[in-house]
Amino acid sequence: MATLREKCILVRLRVKEFPNKKNDPALTRKLANLVKADPNALESKKTLLDCPAIKDLAKIKGDTRNNIVNRLGSVWEVGERIMANALMDQLEYEYAIAKQAWDDAKDSLRDQAEAAIERAKRRLGDAFNPDDYPSVEEIVGRFTMKLTYRRVPETEDFRIDNLSHDRNEKLRVDIQTDVDDCISDAMKSVEDRLVDTVSHLGEVCAKYGHDPKGKVIGRFKDSTVEKVTELAKLLPHLNITDDPRIAKAATELKAKLSNITPDKIKNSLGERERIVADTKSILDNLGGVYG
Repeated sequence: MATLREKCILVRLRVKEFPNKKNDPALTRKLANLVKADPNALESKKTLLDCPAIKDLAKIKGDTRNNIVNRLGSVWEVGERIMANALMDQLEYEYAIAKQAWDDAKDSLRDQAEAAIERAKRRLGDAFNPDDYPSVEEIVGRFTMKLTYRRVPETEDFRIDNLSHDRNEKLRVDIQTDVDDCISDAMKSVEDRLVDTVSHLGEVCAKYGHDPKGKVIGRFKDSTVEKVTELAKLLPHLNITDDPRIAKAATELKAKLSNITPDKIKNSLGERERIVADTKSILDNLGGVYG
C-alpha cells in the first residue's frame, strides 16, 4: 500500500499584494486631538487605491484559495493543504484559469492606477501623501500569486549530521508527532465536511415543500446539490488515510446521492423523503457523535 508521502503532496497558495491599507500616525494624532482621546487607543488607516481592478484581485485571491486549493485539499499546517496526487491535474487546470484572471486583473490595474491615484488626491484631501505611491509598474508588480509544493515530511531515515543519536531521535519523534497531528486534523476536516454537506442536504429536503395552495415552503439552493455531487467525486481522494468509515460513506454517497438533481428534489416529495432517509443512513453509519 502506498505511503502518505507517496500518494499526497502539500500545497500552498502564496499571494503578495500592494499594501492598499496604510496606517497614518499623523492622522491618528489629529483625530485623537479632535475627540480628546489617547492616540494609542486609536488607529487611522487610509485606502490608497479604490478601483475595480483592486477589488477583482482581492476576489480572485479569495476564490482561488477557498474554491480551488481549500476545496481540493484538506487542512495541514497554517496556509497549507494536503492533497492527493490524483487531484493534481484538476488543481493545475483550475489554477491556470484563476491565474489568467489574476494576470488580466493586473493588466486592468495598470490601466486604472493613474486615475485611481488622482481620485485618491480628492478622496483623501490633506491625508494624501504622494510618497505612499510608487510607480504604476511597481504597484502592479507587487501583486504576485503562485502555488508552491513540498513533500510530506519523512521521518523514517531522519538524521542530522553532528548531532548525537539521542538528539536525532528526539527530533525525529517530535517531527513525527507533528505529522501525526496534521494527519488527524486533516481527517477531522474531511469528516466535518462530509457531515456538514450531507446533513445540510437532509435538513433542506426535510423542510422544503408546498402548502395546500401550492406556495413553496422552505428554501432550496441548487448549490446544495452541487456540493453533494462534487463531494461524491472528491471523497475517495480526500480519504488520505483510507479510513474505512469514510470509504464506506464515499461508496454510499456515490450510490445514493451522486445523481440527484435540483428539479427532481423541488418537484418530488418522494425524492425528498428518499434523500432524507439516505442522508440519515450515511450519517448513522459514520457512528460516533454523528450516528
